Amino acid sequence: MIAKTNFCIHPFNQVNDIESIGGTKNFDLQKIIQLKPDLIIANHEENTKNQIMELKNHCPVFVTKVDKVDDVIPMILNLGKLTFTNSKALDISKSITQKLNNIKTNSFHNNKVVYLIWKNPYMICGNDTFINSMLKLFKFENAFKDLNRYPEVSSLKIKESCSDYIFLSSEPYPFKEKHLKKISQESNTKALLVDGEDFSWFGSRLIQSLDRILKLKQSLHN
Repeated sequence: MIAKTNFCIHPFNQVNDIESIGGTKNFDLQKIIQLKPDLIIANHEENTKNQIMELKNHCPVFVTKVDKVDDVIPMILNLGKLTFTNSKALDISKSITQKLNNIKTNSFHNNKVVYLIWKNPYMICGNDTFINSMLKLFKFENAFKDLNRYPEVSSLKIKESCSDYIFLSSEPYPFKEKHLKKISQESNTKALLVDGEDFSWFGSRLIQSLDRILKLKQSLHN
């Protein structure tokens, strides 16, 4: 790997010294062209169509589109083929598949949750998102599953959802301990801080993320 975005931060000891080309929405096109990569990995949600078309004028581009958990394995295997790392991609896929199968055999209780991603205004995770798919996997019922993508909602709507929990994601808005009390009081619902990377970063990271979310689910029933 010869370059990354500012948000490519894991594993730290392997990517920290790699040159950055900026953010996902405002990358330095000229720097990318000068680096002459053999392959660019983009994402349909993070990068715009115009950006991707411009990049394709200079280099092959692989666009990942992962809207649900079932999309992860095909993406990893395709990426393995493109980067001549088929064996490693297969090992990662097997590890994730085994964990997914184990999770699906669990008889979880349903918990109704609101997944908050932004403050002022409040924005939540709705349907047609990878996060929603992760919630469903662990039988967290999305209180706003009838809304698409990432809509704005009022504090009153959150309260009226009568949810069991409100998940305050660590990203994109960095919810902290100080936000718990206010949001809990507004909604009359217990608020919990959750790791946004675990719920929204797909790929090999799922090997650890699935374990952490499983522990979260189990802790809510102890």
